Amino acid sequence: MTSIFLFGYGNVGTYLAEKLKKSFKINGIYDPNKKPSDAVKDIYYTDLESVPVNLIVNADIIIIAVNDDAIDSAIEDLIHSMPAVALKAVMHTSGNFSADMLEPLNAHFGAKMASFHPYMTFNGTTFPEDFFYWGFEGNSHLFPLAERIAEACVSGIIRLTKEQKILYHISG
Repeated sequence: MTSIFLFGYGNVGTYLAEKLKKSFKINGIYDPNKKPSDAVKDIYYTDLESVPVNLIVNADIIIIAVNDDAIDSAIEDLIHSMPAVALKAVMHTSGNFSADMLEPLNAHFGAKMASFHPYMTFNGTTFPEDFFYWGFEGNSHLFPLAERIAEACVSGIIRLTKEQKILYHISG
């Protein structure tokens, strides 16, 4: 079973944790600012140093699902808290930034990079029940995994170039 580590438990992170738990193994969830729901409290961490390193290192993919202004901090936190071992893949859920934003993780850990952004706004009080699309931009080797994630969310996926990504984001 494909394993995921979620970095962030805001609106999108909470949605992904809920939708993916049936089809994927959620190794852990890290967010220093949120209280976990009862459903994830056993795999939830508020202090990055308390996360067993193997939960992150052994994840097939790390999904950074934080606010746009916190992505740089999340990247720095991962670089400074992890041993210099290979990470398989990292995706972020920002509509504003391309996968290139994750380049420091590629340089430091050799991780494949992608952006996986919902084509809608999550308001935090209810999860979408209607079909919607995710935009994918980044390493093409990650597209099949992104397709599986979208399917688990009962959603579609659109492959985008870096140049198309911002247009896709502002059109929603």
